[in-house]
Amino acid sequence: MRTAYVYLVDGKYTDRYKLEQIDATHFYQKRVNLDGSDDRPDTEGMVQHVAQIGNNKPFYEAVWEWLQGKRDLQNVGFEVA
Repeated sequence: MRTAYVYLVDGKYTDRYKLEQIDATHFYQKRVNLDGSDDRPDTEGMVQHVAQIGNNKPFYEAVWEWLQGKRDLQNVGFEVA
């Protein structure tokens, strides 16, 4: 299973996430602190199908390529519209 840390920028806010590959189309996503530690240990992350993030095309395409082993996402940032 591959792991990547990405960050999403929404205006003045930046959220960092840990992504863990499950298979070719699914991944686990959990918000984390800047140092990679668990942001909220009392909550679970979520399992998503790559199509669920399709409304953010740059993020969707990057995660899709990452799940297929075509791209590295380590510390890559994306702006959210």
